[in-house]
Amino acid sequence: VAFLVAFHQNKQLIGDRGLLPCRVFLKNFQHYFQDRTSWEVFSYRPTILWLMDWSDMNANLDLLALLGLGISSFILITGCANMLLMAALWGLYLSLVNVGHVWYSFGWDSQLLETGFLGIFLCPLWRLSRLPQHTPTSRIVLWGFRWLIFRIMLGAGLIKIQGDRCWRDLTCMDFHYETQPVPNPVAYYLHHSPWWLHRFETLSNHFIELLVPSSSSSAGGRASSTGCCRSCSSITRERIEVILQGTASANASAPDAVWEDYEFKCKPGDPSRRPCLMSPYHYRLDWLMCFAAFQTYEQNDWILHLAGKLLASDPEALSLLAHNPFAGRPPP
Repeated sequence: VAFLVAFHQNKQLIGDRGLLPCRVFLKNFQHYFQDRTSWEVFSYRPTILWLMDWSDMNANLDLLALLGLGISSFILITGCANMLLMAALWGLYLSLVNVGHVWYSFGWDSQLLETGFLGIFLCPLWRLSRLPQHTPTSRIVLWGFRWLIFRIMLGAGLIKIQGDRCWRDLTCMDFHYETQPVPNPVAYYLHHSPWWLHRFETLSNHFIELLVPSSSSSAGGRASSTGCCRSCSSITRERIEVILQGTASANASAPDAVWEDYEFKCKPGDPSRRPCLMSPYHYRLDWLMCFAAFQTYEQNDWILHLAGKLLASDPEALSLLAHNPFAGRPPP
């Protein structure tokens, strides 16, 4: 799924004409470390794209995504894998994450890489066959996965309990279903659940994320927090949306100017539109639009790039949206 998302969205987000082109990012990175050797530059930001021709970055991004999609589909369908295939998947996704800017800044991207790296050592080196059911797995690998789960769960619990007060007074779930980044069709009904159910949900979260990891692992020390947990540490009490509009009126400031909304594929916009079911797919732009609503445009310069491309009716940018009110007409 991760490679499928990359294939469908990378060109629009980090491609040649993307909102934040990865070619520009790599050139700036190269310029910043111009006094370092090529190997040092690669080690700071490892990606296969350093070794490829940058004249057609869209083709490069598609190639990496399709290779990952093909290898992962083969493993999923056949159940067969070896260390080489798993390492290839990890290297391909690492290459995308390291040039993905804010689009790949979600905690689940780093978790997928960490899980994939551990998965390399679950498989035989060369032999490509299904692992027998009773084949013993290395204890080191098993404890690696346990440590990963321990850090994720306890880190998520700690950052919640130390963050927003609503996690301590058990009221966070009163607001979460309404103000989460991309609500699904069930969110409306869960939001209107009885108050005692919301208290039970919050208590259950604390039990699973704080008590279970502490009692099931003998690892000591403080767990580190991952990126995905930070977005859950603070729960907003009201929903704020960035709405992008355009007008065909000659005088945009005129009282009779008609402003029309651009609709995203999953981000809430028109209140009459039913929420979409996105998981396990991921619309990266839609998610970041939610966080941009609580920041300034200076902190999210990609919004200016998006607005400029919409003014020019850029087809790649428009493909990220569900509705263009100026389709078949001159741009706004």
